[in-house]
Amino acid sequence: MNKNLTMKEDFLSEPQVSSFIDFLATKLDFNNKTSFKWKARSGKNKTGFSKGHIWEVDSIHSAFLNYKWPAKHSYTNEDIYNYEETDKLLGSLKDELSDELLSTYSPDNLKLSELITKVLKWGGVEKNVNIAKRLRTSDVDIKRELIKSVSFLNSVDSLAKSEFNEEFNKLNNILEMDSGTTKIYSLLCNNFIILDSRVGAAICKLVVEFCKDNSINLFELSQELRFGWNVASGEKASFKIRNPNPDGVKPLIFKNFNTISNVDRVEQNIKVNWLLSEVIYRAKDCSPFKGIPQSARLRALEASLFMIGYDINFSSRVVLINEVKRTNKNRDTTKVGNGKEKKITNHDKLLSHVKKSPTSLSETFSYNNLAQLAEFVIPITTPTGKAYASLRFLQNYCSIVNGDISSFDTFKRLSNPREFFSLVELRNDWQFKLD
Repeated sequence: MNKNLTMKEDFLSEPQVSSFIDFLATKLDFNNKTSFKWKARSGKNKTGFSKGHIWEVDSIHSAFLNYKWPAKHSYTNEDIYNYEETDKLLGSLKDELSDELLSTYSPDNLKLSELITKVLKWGGVEKNVNIAKRLRTSDVDIKRELIKSVSFLNSVDSLAKSEFNEEFNKLNNILEMDSGTTKIYSLLCNNFIILDSRVGAAICKLVVEFCKDNSINLFELSQELRFGWNVASGEKASFKIRNPNPDGVKPLIFKNFNTISNVDRVEQNIKVNWLLSEVIYRAKDCSPFKGIPQSARLRALEASLFMIGYDINFSSRVVLINEVKRTNKNRDTTKVGNGKEKKITNHDKLLSHVKKSPTSLSETFSYNNLAQLAEFVIPITTPTGKAYASLRFLQNYCSIVNGDISSFDTFKRLSNPREFFSLVELRNDWQFKLD
C-alpha cells in the first residue's frame, strides 16, 4: 500500500481491481450480451414472480429493466413491485430520514425508530431480530450514533488506511454493517450501495467470470476482489444458490459475510461503493446506464446486481443435471484397437486439457491449484471424484518440487491414493510439476 495515497486511490489503482473495473465497464456496453437466468423458488410475495417462473435476461442493463422486489408501501400499504415504485418509496424514506437527523434533538427518537423499521420492512429483514440490532435497541441514542456513523462513512474517500482504522476504532461499537443497516446507510450516505447477499453473490460471480476470461487462477486473485456473500433464506447448503466458491476448493476464495469481522464488512461495502462508481465512470458513453440521470446510475447498477444475485448457479446446475443424464446413457469412451472402447478417466481429461492449454497450470503448482482446475475441466463430477482425479493426476503425470520425495514415491505406488498417510501435507504444503 502506498502511504501517500488515500485508501480509495490505493484500492482503485490495484492492478487486478483496475482490470476488473474495465472488464465490468465493458459489460455495461449496449452491445455486450451476457446471459443471466434463474428460476423463482417461491411465490410472488417473496420474489415478485410466480413460483417456478424463469427469469432470464441478456445483459446487465436488461437485469435492471426487469427488476422486481415485492413489498408493501410504507405509507399507503399498497403492493409495490417494480423499480419506479421502489425508487419513489426509497426517495421518500431517504428524505424523511435525512430530515429527522437534522431535526431538533429528541431523546426518545420515536420517529427515527419508525423510519428505520419501515426501511427494514421494505427490505424484508424486519422480522430478523439480529439484523440492525443496535439501531433497534431501546436504550441506544440512535440519532447521535447514526449522525456519527454517517459522518464517518461520508468522509472515507479522503482517508488513508491508517486514518480509516483510527476513525473506525472510535465507532466499532456503534457502526454495524449487515443486510439491514446497509439499506439504511444507502439512504443516508453519498454513493453508498446496498451490499446484501444477492448483490454480493452477483459481484463474486462476475469476479469469477473475469478470472476465467483472463486466465487468472482463483488462488492468485487479489484479496481486494475477494468479496463476501451469504446464503439465501431457507437455502440448503448443498444447493449452492449464492455460493460463488468452486466445489471442494479450500480455503474458500469468497467468504460468507457471517464469517468475517464487522470492520471487514464495513470496508467491503465501502470498496464496492468505490468499485461500482468507477465502473459507471469508465463505461462508454453509448452504455444505456449513461442514459440514466447521473445521480441514479449507481442505484440502477445495484438493482441489476440484486436481480442477478438471486441465484448465481442456476444455469450451471441445469447443465450439470443434463450432463449427468447424458453421461448415464453414454459413458465417456474412446476407440482403441479392434474397435474396442476404453473409458477416458477424469485424470486423463485433466491431462488432455493441460496439453491443450499449457497456461492452465503454472510450471510449479499445488494440489489446490489442480483441484481448482478440476472444477472447470470436469464440472459434472462429484467433489469426491474431482479430488480423486486430482490425486491420480499427481500419481501418473507429476514430480514433486517441494515436499517429502521419499513419501511421494510411496504415494505414487498406491493403488488408492486416498489412503496415503501424508495426504494432509500433500494437499496443503507440497508443490509439483508435470513430468
